[in-house]
Amino acid sequence: MLHNKNFVLFVVLPVCANLILIGMYFSGNQFAQYLVAPQFDWLHHRSWREFGLLEQMQNAFLLTIVFLFAIEVIKRPSLLEKAFFLCGGLVMLFLLLEELDYGIHFYEYFNGQESTIEVKQRNWHNRDISGRSINGRLKKISSLLMAFWFMVCPLLSSRVNFKVLSNIIPSRWFVVAFALVILFSSLTHYLDDLGLADIDGVAGGLEGNISEFRETSTYYLYLLYAIQLITTKDLFSWSARET
Repeated sequence: MLHNKNFVLFVVLPVCANLILIGMYFSGNQFAQYLVAPQFDWLHHRSWREFGLLEQMQNAFLLTIVFLFAIEVIKRPSLLEKAFFLCGGLVMLFLLLEELDYGIHFYEYFNGQESTIEVKQRNWHNRDISGRSINGRLKKISSLLMAFWFMVCPLLSSRVNFKVLSNIIPSRWFVVAFALVILFSSLTHYLDDLGLADIDGVAGGLEGNISEFRETSTYYLYLLYAIQLITTKDLFSWSARET
């Protein structure tokens, strides 16, 4: 029964969601594409996507993690576990605020006009240091760390003798889930390179930001990992969880 549940969470849901979102965006139908990433003439083109399904799903995943971790901070008896979930929740809250541009694009949307704040000044990860993008560096680092944590570690988990560590290593289902993240990311880039996002000569709302599909899948992966953590009792005990 548990394996059936994991198959749905780690395979069925992400595959179906990605196929639907990718199909809508590259359908050639403007209405369907705008549901995923709309366009507004009076907003900066980098703010368009913030109001589509793709970005709202990202926000929902991150907000859910923050909420779940906040509950764990309250109910966990161990101070160490409280501190762990508090730190994790603060990291996810920071990611959420960065994704929301700290509310600036919502202010613009409801105000009906673009603010004078430059796009690269709206959050930390889009800024440049010494002429190089922080975001570009972060993506490379996070890709390496995710590959190590969600693919290498689960495959080697049976060799881990330190039982506290074995409690927090992702299950082997994450190997499949992370492989799907890479697969669908490559697919969206391939379709975008073919120009299938263009409608009547107009580029799609994710022009130059097609990696938003990967971000959505990544945050769903984080949500699954958060669920694993909160469902593991005595997270820092010496009794290893079952895998």
